[in-house]
Amino acid sequence: MLHLAICEPYGVIVAITAWNSPVTLLANKLAAGNCVVVKPSEHASATMLEFARLVEQAGFPAGVVNVATGEAEVGKALVTIRTWTRSALPAARRWDGKLPQWRAPTWAR
Repeated sequence: MLHLAICEPYGVIVAITAWNSPVTLLANKLAAGNCVVVKPSEHASATMLEFARLVEQAGFPAGVVNVATGEAEVGKALVTIRTWTRSALPAARRWDGKLPQWRAPTWAR
């Protein structure tokens, strides 16, 4: 019997990162060959902007890492459009149950 596992990138992933570990969440997505649209915490945007600059310097193609900074409205806009294939979201109390309401009209169950 032969068992075979094929690992393929998902494509575009939207990642809303927490303030305390923005790079950790993003690095494994890139290592798997995905493109990432990341919305860092408004309290830790500098780290993600620097990471994106380093990715560009490392020779990654343009558009592999995209950073969208801002308040909660930016995160809401990212989760309500369904042009990406996967999401990576923090399990923070701060969402206060709003995330399921925002994504309900556009996400498949």
